[in-house]
Amino acid sequence: MKKSWILLVLLAATLVWPQNSATIYGRIQWGNGRPVVKAVVKVGNVYDYTDVDGRYRLKGVPYGRHKFRIYYNRQLRREFDLRVNAPRIRRDVVLK
Repeated sequence: MKKSWILLVLLAATLVWPQNSATIYGRIQWGNGRPVVKAVVKVGNVYDYTDVDGRYRLKGVPYGRHKFRIYYNRQLRREFDLRVNAPRIRRDVVLK
């Protein structure tokens, strides 16, 4: 019984406790609609590479204001401010 009570309290705490990080995901594509493959998408200190469909997923991005950066062939291709204030944020970007 005691173990069940502790487990219930821990579960309730995770549901009530405010989340302090987010998952940011989306797709990066060229102006002609083709995916940007193997680009680096970086928000704060969290980064990921785009896949063959241009998709990326950044997990554990802290809440707050960050720079959203996209690098392709080691060059910064796009940068903008991003306010992270929800558990899941989708950002699709078209590069020129």
